[in-house]
Amino acid sequence: MKKHYKRLLLVAVGILISAAAVLYFIRGMRGEWAAMGKAFTGANYLYLVPSVGLIGVMYALRMLRWRVFLDPIAKVPYSAIASATCIGFMATCLLPLRPGEIIRPYVLHRKSGISFGHAAGTAPGLERVFDLMGTCFLLLLTWLALWARSAPAGAPPRPAAPAAVQAVATPAAGSQASERENGEARLSEFVKTVVGRGVYFAVLMAVGLGALSAAAFFPAAMLKLAGFVLGFLPRSWNEALVGLVRSFLQALGFLKSPGRVAAALLLTFAIWFCYPVSTYSLARGFGLHIPFAGALVAQSVITAAVAAPQAPGFIGTFHKAAQWSVGMFGVATGDAGAFAMMLWAVNVIPITVVGLGFLSVERLNLLRLAQASRRAADEIPAGGAKSP
Repeated sequence: MKKHYKRLLLVAVGILISAAAVLYFIRGMRGEWAAMGKAFTGANYLYLVPSVGLIGVMYALRMLRWRVFLDPIAKVPYSAIASATCIGFMATCLLPLRPGEIIRPYVLHRKSGISFGHAAGTAPGLERVFDLMGTCFLLLLTWLALWARSAPAGAPPRPAAPAAVQAVATPAAGSQASERENGEARLSEFVKTVVGRGVYFAVLMAVGLGALSAAAFFPAAMLKLAGFVLGFLPRSWNEALVGLVRSFLQALGFLKSPGRVAAALLLTFAIWFCYPVSTYSLARGFGLHIPFAGALVAQSVITAAVAAPQAPGFIGTFHKAAQWSVGMFGVATGDAGAFAMMLWAVNVIPITVVGLGFLSVERLNLLRLAQASRRAADEIPAGGAKSP
């Protein structure tokens, strides 16, 4: 019962966060709806092809990486991995509390016969660790791009417009100039933050690899540590979580193969590089004159924004993060709003449609699937993953 109330509380918090973000987005668009409409009608939608295509490539790479994670455990068919991946990410887009994280391993368990514990140990278990490295990789790219773009120390300040020109400027021009100045101020502050802390991302990646290696080569010690850390929890929770940790440590066997580790890292970096390239392609289609650094900034900000609890489909938080980030590069509010809405559509609608297609083929009910996967997660024994 306590778990039930906790889930309801998290759902309520997520909805409130998304509602606040939606209101913030709408408030910022006051007086800009006509400009947004012009941005939609004037866009070159041919750029949607590479933008959506790159998101499709990203999901294909995720499936391939999951297969790499599973190789030491069992040879799982790609068809089962594809079905589980698409249904899981679709569920995250349609249901609260990201249930796709446990639906994915549950669907793979149903289709391939691999134990739920082993499936959960690789996705989301290993995936979360490697995606953290992918996020650090994205932030490092952003750091390098912004560092290269920033003006050298001692560069002369940009001269102000002559007073005569300022006096005859139209209100619209003044508004645009104000938007640019605000955007430049936000960008300058963002550059200082990212450039100043870029080294921490590299250190975090190194620490992550070191921790993974320790877990792979000393699983018994890590399992003891997990049991000690989780010892304060109620027995039922402790047993389930220790079981997940055991499955995760068993899945880490692939780290003993340098070839698999290199493959997983390369796939992870490729996955996270697809996002900003897709974003940049869409920006070109909407005529946004932002550098590739702008696409990197947008993806970094969006990644941070969607990590918080929120309503299904990342409504509001995604839109505001995308609009705010490209606004730092001088993009007008109406154009930024249209771009944000289309970028959300590119990232959410295709995987939702494809996932629903797989759901129909598998003849599954989404809500029942969510309930069954949650029960499976709660019932993992402390002894670890067992074959079905």
